[in-house]
Amino acid sequence: VRGITEFLTCYVSYHFKSEETLMEKYNFPGMPYHKIEHQRLVDSVNKFRLQLEEQGISIACLARIQSFLIDWLIHHVQQVDGHRAHFLNEVKAREILDKSRE
Repeated sequence: VRGITEFLTCYVSYHFKSEETLMEKYNFPGMPYHKIEHQRLVDSVNKFRLQLEEQGISIACLARIQSFLIDWLIHHVQQVDGHRAHFLNEVKAREILDKSRE
């Protein structure tokens, strides 16, 4: 389990940095909220990791982690990332349209 939480921490950091760089590049207006959501996941993963180190593995702890991650992924990917994707698709469409007019 420790390996999984360490991998998740590293992957989340890399993935969020990439997302945030892209949002910054295109001035995504929802970036402040998006970054708060990212930090919430990072904080929760760190909290779960500490709980596992201090208390050891238990079914209850693993169930809380699983429930949190499922809820977070559904909410974040479907709603928060969905808004970002829609915005970036519109930006890209405008760029393509502008280039076609040149």
